Amino acid sequence: RVEFDGEFAAGGGGFFDADLLRGSIDPELVETNMCPSGWLPFAGADVGLKNDNSAIVIVHRSVTDPVVIRIASVLELKPKKNQPLSLAVVVGEFCRVAKMHGVATVTSDHHLMSEVQLHAAPHGVRFVQAPGGAPAKAEQHIRARDCMRADTVRMPASFARLREQLGRIISTPQSGGSLKIWSPRSSSMGPRPKSPLPRTQR
Repeated sequence: RVEFDGEFAAGGGGFFDADLLRGSIDPELVETNMCPSGWLPFAGADVGLKNDNSAIVIVHRSVTDPVVIRIASVLELKPKKNQPLSLAVVVGEFCRVAKMHGVATVTSDHHLMSEVQLHAAPHGVRFVQAPGGAPAKAEQHIRARDCMRADTVRMPASFARLREQLGRIISTPQSGGSLKIWSPRSSSMGPRPKSPLPRTQR
C-alpha cells in the first residue's frame, strides 16, 4: 500500500498538491524528540503488522497561536518479508516516542485497538480510536489541507517521505457532493498515507 510510483488513478486527483507540500517546509526546523516550552504535543498513529507499515506522527501546536502547527517527529516501522511486526514492539515504540514529547493520549485507527490498548497500558499511555467512516476521514483530510493552505503547518525538510506519501493521496468527488479519500496500492509495503495532523485532543 504505497505511494511512490508517481501515477494518479483515473477519475481522481491529488489531494495535497506538490506546491502545497513544498510550502510546508521550514528549512530551519529539524526533527525533535521533545516538545519545547510554549507548545502542546499531540500524536496520531496507524498500526500495521504484516502488509502495511506502522507509523506515528507527533505534532506540536503553539500555545500562543493555536493555529500554528509543527510536524515534529515521525516514526515508521516496516515489516520484512515473512517477518511481520510484533504488536507489543510497535506499541512499545509508539509509547516511547509519545512519552518523549509528553503525550499521554495517542489517537489511532481502529485496527487491533483492544490489543493496542492492552499493550499500551503498562507504558502509561492511552490509545483512543479516531473517528471512523468516510465522512470523518474526508473531514480530517480537508481540515489538514485547509491548515496547509493557510500556511500554518510547518515541517522539516528531512520529512521527504511523509510529503511524498501525502502527495499520493487521491480525492474523488462522489454523488451528493461527498468526497472519497483514498490511496492506490503498489508493490511496496507502507501505510496508507493519512492526514499528518492528529486530532488535537489529549
